Amino acid sequence: MFSKPKNGWSQISWNGNYIGRCSYIEAIPLDFIEYCVTYLYNYYNGIQGNFEFIFDAEGWSVGIVEINDSLFSYDTRFNRINNLTELGLHCDYIPNGVKILLEDAIKDFKNDFKDWVLFLAFTDDEILRYSKQLEYYISIAEEYITKTWSEINEDNRRKNQRNI
Repeated sequence: MFSKPKNGWSQISWNGNYIGRCSYIEAIPLDFIEYCVTYLYNYYNGIQGNFEFIFDAEGWSVGIVEINDSLFSYDTRFNRINNLTELGLHCDYIPNGVKILLEDAIKDFKNDFKDWVLFLAFTDDEILRYSKQLEYYISIAEEYITKTWSEINEDNRRKNQRNI
């Protein structure tokens, strides 16, 4: 989903399809993980809301947004909108799509961990702080995804059995 950050920028894509770019002026790894986990937590606790995450591209916006039970990406520079399902995001409902995006993002953040920390930090103290913070956010997200998804699947299985 996210390319290795270089010169303060990362490319955002899905299944090899370019979506846009994001700038270092925002803490992308931390913000994206936190937003996705919060969205999923709220959804599974009965707090409904649409998914919309906006990346700052320094002069325009790139985003991922929920519209009519589908996830779309947009890029205001090129006035481009993509249905992520048509780009290969296969999900039966929005929270599952968000989970898939989050898992892919975490994989990218882990694969290029040092580069993402340097994307966030400018001093040695910041490097240490962001390393610990990003490790923590990733671990919380992975734990939440694993534990919550198995609990949700079990709850759904029980509900379906009661309805039979």
